[in-house]
Amino acid sequence: MVTTIEISGYIEDLLEALVRAGLYSSKTEAIREAVRRLVESYDLKDLSLRAFKNGGISFQLAVDISGISMDELIWFFLSHDTPPQLGATPTKRSMRGSSRSGIRDWWSWTCPHYMLCLSSTCSVTCLS
Repeated sequence: MVTTIEISGYIEDLLEALVRAGLYSSKTEAIREAVRRLVESYDLKDLSLRAFKNGGISFQLAVDISGISMDELIWFFLSHDTPPQLGATPTKRSMRGSSRSGIRDWWSWTCPHYMLCLSSTCSVTCLS
């Protein structure tokens, strides 16, 4: 994915100076490094909790953002009085004649940790 940004003034002059000094090979590299450091400065667990509470993201996306396991994030959410909603509610369309027919296919579609459930090491109780 390509994102275009416009930088001018002092910041652009500073970026050019960093490139001329040899600290970065390009302004793009300097910006990438700055964004990486910014993202690393966030508490991603807390950020995923706030986004989930506000209804902005699914639990699965919260897991992806947090950088920790699903079990760890469940406990983190529960410790902050936020029970995660796991799975999905099946629609009539998903249960009739689609490629997701059959309970095994339906379960793999609704359960975000389907492979853990199959391995019998799953410690999460699905709400679906």
